[in-house]
Amino acid sequence: MEKLLEKYDRLRRQTAKLIKKRDRMSYHTYVDYKTRYVMEIGALEYEFLKVENSLLKMRRKIEFIHSLIDNDEKIDISLIEHILDREFEENDFKLKNMERDIEIAKILKADKRLSLKDARDLDRIYEKMILELHPEINAEVSSEQGLDWEKILWTYETSDLETMRSLKKVLEEGSPSYDLKEAGFYKLEDRVEDLQETFIRVEAEIEEMSSNFPFDMIDLLKNKHWLNEKKEELRENTEIYREVEEELGNYILKILPQNAIFKN
Repeated sequence: MEKLLEKYDRLRRQTAKLIKKRDRMSYHTYVDYKTRYVMEIGALEYEFLKVENSLLKMRRKIEFIHSLIDNDEKIDISLIEHILDREFEENDFKLKNMERDIEIAKILKADKRLSLKDARDLDRIYEKMILELHPEINAEVSSEQGLDWEKILWTYETSDLETMRSLKKVLEEGSPSYDLKEAGFYKLEDRVEDLQETFIRVEAEIEEMSSNFPFDMIDLLKNKHWLNEKKEELRENTEIYREVEEELGNYILKILPQNAIFKN
């Protein structure tokens, strides 16, 4: 029984550390690296994709105009643009999301962040909260302890260190939720098995996150040579596309007949 209790306690602490690592990645590291990517590369990608999308629309508009001219039909520009809006709805939606991400990144970049010391303090307290109150680690957590896990999670996500310190005081005034010394051997075995499953699942979640955006861009974002080349490439391509966009705009004006309709 004593060996099982030691295994249980060790597994609880290991799982708590792993959950903290996952949550830091999810709520802090993810935001930090996405913000950095958007400010470094994303804003330039947005400008490039915006003009590229405009070019694709203009080329489709030219196709419509040529087809209507060949068939001696009236050209309703408003109708054509309405059709194009439907055709390019997915692209426009993607651009709107990118624009939103850029605005959010600007706000986050200007936001005052916790110092390294305070961030470590936040993590330290949060890990203790996980150890004592996280529902996946402590099946015996009762509502009498007066701490809602969703509130703790939100406090951590928003880096509200003062509230986290207050929650810590509330926690210290209560009693531990994990004391299973009076529990039966088989119940303790079940809890160890549950913890092992939780540990494996959280470990898999961390591994999956690490291979996805923006974590897969971390090394590249640290590579100044790659960053400079990527930025220059995006700027050059955007400028080329803008020149083509201007040429196509002039071409459309030339091929439009005088009886073209611009309003329904």
